[in-house]
Amino acid sequence: MNSSRTALVTGAAGIIGPSICRELKNQGWRVAAAERSLESFERHRQFHNEPHSADAFFAADLSDAAACTRLVHEVEERMGPVALLVNNATGSTSPPASFAEATPEYCHQVMAVDVLAAVCLSQAALPSLRSNHGQIINISSIQVRHFYRGRFIYAAAKAALETLTEAMAFELQDEGIRVNDVRVGSIPGDAFLRPALEKLEPALAARIHAEVMATHYAEKRKSGLPCGTPQDVAEAIAFLASPAARFINGAVIPVDGAFGAARARLAIEGIEARPKHADVTVHDLWHKEPERALAEWVKANQS
Repeated sequence: MNSSRTALVTGAAGIIGPSICRELKNQGWRVAAAERSLESFERHRQFHNEPHSADAFFAADLSDAAACTRLVHEVEERMGPVALLVNNATGSTSPPASFAEATPEYCHQVMAVDVLAAVCLSQAALPSLRSNHGQIINISSIQVRHFYRGRFIYAAAKAALETLTEAMAFELQDEGIRVNDVRVGSIPGDAFLRPALEKLEPALAARIHAEVMATHYAEKRKSGLPCGTPQDVAEAIAFLASPAARFINGAVIPVDGAFGAARARLAIEGIEARPKHADVTVHDLWHKEPERALAEWVKANQS
């Protein structure tokens, strides 16, 4: 068990962050959860109708190198040396921007949080990691190989993070620090729902969130491509953080249900790798027309 060891997880209230925190807690880690603002954890409670599982909560703007250093020091002061750092946060929080439309500010934000923050946080935690023979787990994406329109800078940032993982493992292996990467597959997110639900009564927001996300998952699975859950990723991370993975170092591990093979099969068979619906998908409706989506949900659920 790791009951005396502290894990720092960034992006802890996002799509997979809460599951990572919960699974590490189940494995005996003391979990420090970090987000851009503490309000993010309250929104998690509202949408999921349950409190976040971490032991302590921290706010930091990871696009700021000094804030990264402060975050690590604050965690160490409150919870002791960091033995595990999970670089899960992403700066790609705004709507995807095409190559022609992307601004330097948008590109800088993504690179700063996805790549530079991983460097700064790891450097700040290095003394603790050395003393604990600790480890770093970075989170990348299948989008480094399977591209989506408007996600070019995100793909580039995650590719850089994978190279960073291998280079850090090379440099730190003699110090007893393991560095690995989990390349995450298709995990439906709920960011498109949040703006429409934030001002609703918590119980109603939780109910709508559960129903719309169930529909979203069903639509994604109709595409014929593998679709996972945050728990799938969390369990892989917990394994890498465990003694059972002590001889895994410098690895980029796909947790994607063989996404690439499935996409190739669909292409070879001439099947469109995207569900075809007569109507707009629930994702598109809630993302582009949240007021209409909410009105339609209320109408459909009137007793």
